[in-house]
Amino acid sequence: MYSSSPSETVTFTTLYGVPDIPATPRLIHRTKSSISLQWRSPNDNGSKVTGFCLEYHEGEQRAFKEVYSGLAKQYKVMRLMPSTKYAFRLAAKNNVGMSAFSAVLNCCTASCTASPPAPPSAARLKEAGAMWLSLEWSAPCGPASQDTLSYIVEMEEIGSVSKQKVYECWLRSLLGPVKSFLRHTSWECIYGVIKMPVLTLKCSIVDVPVCVHACAGDKWDIVYRGPLRQYVCEGLQEGTWYRLRVYCQSQGGKSQVSESLSVMTAPLPPGPCQALHTTGRATSSEIPLSWDPPVWDGGAAVSQYCVEIAHSAEGSQEQVFQGTDAHCTVGQLLPGRTYLFWVKASNSAGWGPASEMCQACTTPGVPEQCNAPQLVLTTSTSVLATWETPVCNGAEVCMFRMAWGVEESALELLYSGPFSQHEVRDLQPATYYYCKVQAVNVIGAGLFSRVAIVTTPASVPAAVEHIEEVEEEPLGGVMAVTSLALQWKEPQCHGADITGYNIDIGEELPLCVGRTNYHILENLQPDTTYRIRVQAVNDVGAGPFSSTLRLQTAPAPPEPPLLECVVAGPQSLKLKWGESPGRSQSSRSTHYCLQVQAASDRPVCIYSGPCRTFKVQRLCEATAYCFSIQAHSESGPGPLSPPYTFSTTRSPPLQLRAPKLESVEGNKHMVTWEALQPMRGDPIVYALQLLRGREMEQVGRVGVETHHLPLHL
Repeated sequence: MYSSSPSETVTFTTLYGVPDIPATPRLIHRTKSSISLQWRSPNDNGSKVTGFCLEYHEGEQRAFKEVYSGLAKQYKVMRLMPSTKYAFRLAAKNNVGMSAFSAVLNCCTASCTASPPAPPSAARLKEAGAMWLSLEWSAPCGPASQDTLSYIVEMEEIGSVSKQKVYECWLRSLLGPVKSFLRHTSWECIYGVIKMPVLTLKCSIVDVPVCVHACAGDKWDIVYRGPLRQYVCEGLQEGTWYRLRVYCQSQGGKSQVSESLSVMTAPLPPGPCQALHTTGRATSSEIPLSWDPPVWDGGAAVSQYCVEIAHSAEGSQEQVFQGTDAHCTVGQLLPGRTYLFWVKASNSAGWGPASEMCQACTTPGVPEQCNAPQLVLTTSTSVLATWETPVCNGAEVCMFRMAWGVEESALELLYSGPFSQHEVRDLQPATYYYCKVQAVNVIGAGLFSRVAIVTTPASVPAAVEHIEEVEEEPLGGVMAVTSLALQWKEPQCHGADITGYNIDIGEELPLCVGRTNYHILENLQPDTTYRIRVQAVNDVGAGPFSSTLRLQTAPAPPEPPLLECVVAGPQSLKLKWGESPGRSQSSRSTHYCLQVQAASDRPVCIYSGPCRTFKVQRLCEATAYCFSIQAHSESGPGPLSPPYTFSTTRSPPLQLRAPKLESVEGNKHMVTWEALQPMRGDPIVYALQLLRGREMEQVGRVGVETHHLPLHL
C-alpha cells in the first residue's frame, strides 16, 4: 500500500463558549450579620468574562436569590441573621452566555453568645484488635457544629479508678485508633465533647460490654435491669457476634431503644488435631501423612495446619509443611530411617497444641554418595586409586564402579568389582587424569562421588609436528637464495616448559635455537636440496625428532647482460642486450630493468620488462648518456651492470626554399637564397648544384656568412 502526498493545510478556529463552571466560593470572614466571600475567575473559553452572579438562600429555603452581580471577585453579604446557616453558589458570564453554577457553599453566621456544643452521636466500635480498639463517632448537630471543637477520649482499666487521656483531635478528625492495649484486658472508654461526657462503654476482648439487652440471632433477651449505667456480661462464647442496645424505663414508661452495637468476642486457639497417621506407601525419600481436624476449633475456623518432624524424641523439631490441606507428603528424607511427626492447627487466635506423636519409616534405598577417591602415584606411569565404603541406607554394598579419563565430562567405566581399590597403568606423562567412584547395592546404584584429579610426572617433549616452509610475505621481507625459513607448531611439553629446539639439516651437529616456532637457516648453497628435522628440548631432556622435510634453496639471481647501441639518432638511441651470462636459454620469468643517467642526475629506470630491446626517445642531439641494466628472476634481482655510455648524433639542417636567379649581364646571373639560423656551433655550408640535362653538378660551396653566388651560364 502506498500513501499519496499530503493535501494543503487548512486553518480553522472553533467557536466561543460560555465560561467553565467556577470553583466554590471561599469563606474569608464572618460576623453575626455578615459573611465575606472570595472566588477566582474560571476559564473564559475564548470570550472574556464580563461579570459574576452570586446567589444565596437561608436555612431550609430551596429557592436561591441573587445577592450580587458584577466583575469583583470578592463580596460581603450584609444584613444576615446571627447563628443562621446560609448556602451560596456562583456563576460566571461572558458575551456568549452564563455558565452553570458552582457547588454550594454552606456556612453560618456567628452566634450572639457562646454556648456549649451538643453531644455527639452514640459511639461505634469500628474494629477491635488483640491490644487495641478503633472508635468512630459523628459531629454534634446544631448551629455550633461548624465551630472548631476538640474531642477527648478516656479509658479505664477494670478494677482501677485512674483515667488516662489517650486521644484528642479536632472537629474534622472523626475517626482514630486507640492503641497500646494489653491482651485479654477489659477497658472503660469514655468520649465526648470537652467537659461533656456523653456515653460510657465497657469493652473487653473476652467479656462483652452490655447494657440491658443482648441479642444472639433474632431474639432479644434481657440480661440486666438496674440503676447502673454499665454492666459486664460473662459466660459468653468465644468468637461469637453479639448485638447490644439499651433503653430507659421510668414511671412514665419506656424510652426508645438506642442504636445497636455489634461486638464479637475474641476466639481461642483450636485444640489438638486427631488421628495423625501415614497414608499410602512410603518411599525411600517420601512419607505421606494425613490427619483429622481438631474437635474444638476455639470459636474460629481452622485456617491452616503445620507439620513438624524430628529424628528422635529428644531431638529438635523442624517444620516441613504449612498449609490448608489436612494431608501432605514429606519429601527429601533419607532412606531406611525412622522419623517422628506432630501436627497442629491454627485459627485467627493463633496456633493450638501439637497432636500425639506419629512414627514412620522410609524404605531402603541406594547407597549414599561415596567420598572422592584417594589417588597415589606408584610409578611415573601408574596410579593407585582407593576409596571408602559409604552408608548403605538399609542394604549392604555389593559392588563398586570406577570411571576414569582425561576429560571430566567424558569419563569411561574402567573398573567394576567388590574391592575398594584399583591400580591404573600405562598412563601418559604430565597429563591430568580424572576419577570418580560409585557404590551399588540390591536396590540400585548410588550417586558418583566428587571427581578426584591426579597429574603424572613430567617427561621429555613430544615430537614436533607440522614443519613447513614460510614464504617471504609472512616474514615481512625477501628471502635470500642462501636462506630457508622454517615454521612449526609447538608440541606438548609433557609437564616441563620447552627451553629450545634442535634443527638437523644433515650436518654433523644440529643447530640449537631458543624457544620459538620459526627460524631462518642462512649461509646455504643456492639451488640445493636439504633434509630438515626439528627436535624439542625441555629440562627433562630432548624429545624425538620430527619427520623429515625436504626443501630446496632458490637459484642464484641472474647476472646483468651485455648492453649495446644498435641505432643512434639525434634524439633517440635504440639499445639491445642479450642473454645473461651462464643462462643457456631465455626464461620467461626473467625481467630486465634499464636505467639511464644524464650528466649529474640520479639514475632513472626507463624500462622494466621481459623484452631485450628498447628505444630511448626525446633525447638531446649530440649528447652522451650513461646506461645500466639489471636482470630479475624468481630468485630476486641480480647485480647492476657497469655503466655504458652512448651518444646521440647531430641533426641535418632544415630544407631550404627554392633559390632566386637574377640576370646580371650577358650570361652572368646572381643566385640568392634564404639563410638558416646557426645550429649550436655546428657550421653551415651551402652547396649550389646545377642540373644540366640529366646530370647534376656542383657549381659552388659557400659558408654561412654568404647567401648568394654568381653563376656563369
